[in-house]
Amino acid sequence: MQSISRRQFLASTVAAGAAGIVLPLINPRAVQAASPSIIRADTRVIDVAGRAAKVFGLVQPDGTHGLVTSAAN
Repeated sequence: MQSISRRQFLASTVAAGAAGIVLPLINPRAVQAASPSIIRADTRVIDVAGRAAKVFGLVQPDGTHGLVTSAAN
């Protein structure tokens, strides 16, 4: 396994940040096309082998669990 150097990590972080700033300037319609959706990170208790276990999950506004999205988003 090849480790990444600090210099490579910083360079890739700067490149990703620059892409996040430059791409919306090039194509602003792509940013405006997506409507925001509100999801909550919630906890619930499930039964695992007869014992209670607290798990985290995503809950959509209509009450369904999980996250479903299209490839375009």
